[in-house]
Amino acid sequence: MSAVARPVQGLDGYAVSVVAGETHSCAIMDDTTVKCWGSNTYGQLGDSSVVAVNSLTPVTVVGLTEVASLALGQSHSCAVRFDGTVACWGSNQYGQTGTDDYPRTEATSETGITDVSAIAAGSLHTCAIKYDGTVICWGRASSGQLGDGNILGNDTSSPVAVALAGRYDSIAAGQAHTCAVRTDDTVYCWGWNSRGQLGDGTYNTRATPAKVPGLSAVKNVSVGLQHSCALGTDGTVKCWGRNVDGQLGNGTTTDALTPVAVLRTATSVLVVAN
Repeated sequence: MSAVARPVQGLDGYAVSVVAGETHSCAIMDDTTVKCWGSNTYGQLGDSSVVAVNSLTPVTVVGLTEVASLALGQSHSCAVRFDGTVACWGSNQYGQTGTDDYPRTEATSETGITDVSAIAAGSLHTCAIKYDGTVICWGRASSGQLGDGNILGNDTSSPVAVALAGRYDSIAAGQAHTCAVRTDDTVYCWGWNSRGQLGDGTYNTRATPAKVPGLSAVKNVSVGLQHSCALGTDGTVKCWGRNVDGQLGNGTTTDALTPVAVLRTATSVLVVAN
């Protein structure tokens, strides 16, 4: 039986943005509150309900307003408010919510992280861009995904500075790797590299950012489990990493260690998203 798209029930008002995690989804509403639905195994819905009580319809995240953007990981959620403060909730066994609480079932207790302009949630880690263009990460540190120079560093609920030169304005996180776009429109990636998802021509896992060759004039970047894609300002898309299911879009199922062009469609792409 074929799948049929249906309206999400219970979204009163208008949603202005929607984000999907591994097994849960959240939307920013037009009144700047957030509603989530799906798995609640670790409290990632943020409604202060009993952990592991899933919801088939949207529930309101407790105590959260003035939300500008969202990022959802494997089983945690993070929000950036208009004032640059960050609130996270859900699974926190590796410090990915930026606090020492476990688990977090609502977003009322603050992380203390401020001056954030963009945020990205990987499976078990979180990264953010600060107002000054620098990048910080926290959470799981198993494969260098925090970018602070430690391949097998200590997991941390306190943000560490990514060893990046320059200023950055776009960021995306995957299972255990992270990519960011610098203000000169180049791309740097770090972390797990088992299938070439860092795009630097190797399989070497890296604890500090490596520049992705062959990319310039990049508008934004998106990261999957073990592959990455970049959108150029001219509307073209290039991808790299794992390709067993054709996720690189170049007409093959061969992994690519450096960016390959997605076969062109009749129109230009406006955005690539996690």
